[in-house]
Amino acid sequence: MIKRLIFKIIFIDKFLSRSLRKFDIGIFIINDKYIVDIPKAGSSTLKNIAALKSKRYRLLKKIFNISPMHSCISPVNKIMQKNNEKEILLFIKSPEERLYSVFKEKVLENKMIYNYSLTKKLKLFFESKKSLKTSFNRNNTFLDFCNGIVDLKRVFLEKNFGNNYFDKHLIPQYDHILNLKKSYPNINDFRLIIYPINKLNEVLENLLEKKNESKFNSTKKSNDNNYYEDIKNSNIIESMYRKDKILYKKLISAQKGFLEVDLGSFIKIFN
Repeated sequence: MIKRLIFKIIFIDKFLSRSLRKFDIGIFIINDKYIVDIPKAGSSTLKNIAALKSKRYRLLKKIFNISPMHSCISPVNKIMQKNNEKEILLFIKSPEERLYSVFKEKVLENKMIYNYSLTKKLKLFFESKKSLKTSFNRNNTFLDFCNGIVDLKRVFLEKNFGNNYFDKHLIPQYDHILNLKKSYPNINDFRLIIYPINKLNEVLENLLEKKNESKFNSTKKSNDNNYYEDIKNSNIIESMYRKDKILYKKLISAQKGFLEVDLGSFIKIFN
């Protein structure tokens, strides 16, 4: 409780600015390059690097041995040309691996006193859907988790709600990219440089001009292989992440190893 209070005092400006934003994620900067924050797609690795520029981060790391990178890094309010360039970098993970990574971190390895919720805006629609399961803990299987998302998606469709009512870690990567237009009206003037997540270390080494030793959270492909069967049985990719699947397939087959598009061209990929 004391640490939490100290956090709020030290980062009061960040908490206030975050409360005024419609979306709590967006674009931040590493070494004068714009980076899109997409949860569970290298986000923590990128924020840890960006946070090293923060005096508050270094102070808390030194005094309390904690690394509050999420509190230190806030989205920029506007984007403009940098170094005669108008480009924004982002990384995309396979929807299957990203989804299982959420389950593993937020459900199986959850150390909080409360269960993981699929949405942060329950009161908006649960008056008539109290029986719908949206809270999960380690007693639930991955198939339970996937089916819960599919069921909730169906309710959202019935009520004409968009995917943004889901917890941000579950919102499709495609939707996170589209949401940038709402925070950055001039984003159409910029080129999006989209990489698959396996290019993260390579891109960071070029960006930082040194070898990158960071390890991003990648789903292990050993005993976890069964999650593909649960994904197939739940039909969650077709229901929720079809466009992410299309995007990832295009990325890993791209001759350059990345896609370079403006937002308008990006949207046309899926039409």
